[in-house]
Amino acid sequence: MIKSFPFLFIFSVICSSISFSQKSNETSVAPDLPISDKTGLITYKEVVEVEGLSDDQLFDKSLQWANGFYKNPKNVIRTSDKSSVTLVCKGRYRMNNPPNKKGVVTSAGDAMYKLTINFKDGRYRYEITEFNWLKTSAFPAERWLDTSSQSYSPVYISYLEQTDQKTKAIIASLKATMAAPVDEAVEDW
Repeated sequence: MIKSFPFLFIFSVICSSISFSQKSNETSVAPDLPISDKTGLITYKEVVEVEGLSDDQLFDKSLQWANGFYKNPKNVIRTSDKSSVTLVCKGRYRMNNPPNKKGVVTSAGDAMYKLTINFKDGRYRYEITEFNWLKTSAFPAERWLDTSSQSYSPVYISYLEQTDQKTKAIIASLKATMAAPVDEAVEDW
């Protein structure tokens, strides 16, 4: 009995540390992301009022924003149609894995999204959707929400949080540019 005591003690310590690490993963909760009732996709969407600006002026401002926001706007801007007052961008952002035990953060790859902006006099509507993790094939971000899937990993919560943060930063940047006063052309005399 005494000889088995150290074995039982070590076994109980190992079991408690395993159950403790499992509990820490269970406490992580995915952010509350907006899901479209129509498509079932993660979709950030809003109509923003901007008084006194025509649809053409709003279109020009959004194009100015896209050219300044993206490092390579020629590859990101897919549709820039002033006649239908629509701007479509396919952007991407880098994701990171949570820090390992040594605090080292590694890349998890890139995720893509689609941003569509439509304009009417005095307002514009943006929609950011079609989030896909770039792997050998497209991996829809909505799969990160399926905790019952056999391929589910707790790291997906971090990816969802990063998606939410990056998308909110895009929206904030767009809104700031769209709300700024219009630069009147300087008269050439």
